[in-house]
Amino acid sequence: MCLRVVAWMFLLWLSFGLAGCYKSRIGVIEHGEQAPVAGAFNCVYMDRDGGFSVVMTEQRSGKGRYAAYRYLDPDGRSYKLARLQSGLYLVQTGNEGGEYEYGFVDFTAGGGFSVFDPDSSAQWPALKARSVDAGIRARLDSSVVTLRGRPDRLRAFFAGHDRALLRESSRCLPG
Repeated sequence: MCLRVVAWMFLLWLSFGLAGCYKSRIGVIEHGEQAPVAGAFNCVYMDRDGGFSVVMTEQRSGKGRYAAYRYLDPDGRSYKLARLQSGLYLVQTGNEGGEYEYGFVDFTAGGGFSVFDPDSSAQWPALKARSVDAGIRARLDSSVVTLRGRPDRLRAFFAGHDRALLRESSRCLPG
């Protein structure tokens, strides 16, 4: 099971289990940014029938520009977000095995958002080339891309993502 980040979709990291996700033993988001993910959402899968509902809670520590945010799902899993230059947000969560899992979110008009995961099947050559350029190692195992490298290089790898390397796995609207 991969990245439960997907829209904080505690159900399975929804379509990540089918499409792919990133994993690393290193966390790259130390202080999460505020994002419009607190509240109730109704979501649909983009690659299969069905959907789900989720409620996210915002937690803040610190004040002003030193504030750090994280979001909790009903099972208590924690998610941190960081805005990338592309306009996408990188989402990070930890799992029981001591690894971090990553995905991407794009916020839409009307308070909704779309969840993206790496298109590891179709885009593996491009993902591999970008990992080499960033100075990290990437290994594809089934649909999971495991990353190894220094935190600054992992951040550079994620920062270089745009929608061409990703596929939309879920779409969520306030509800």
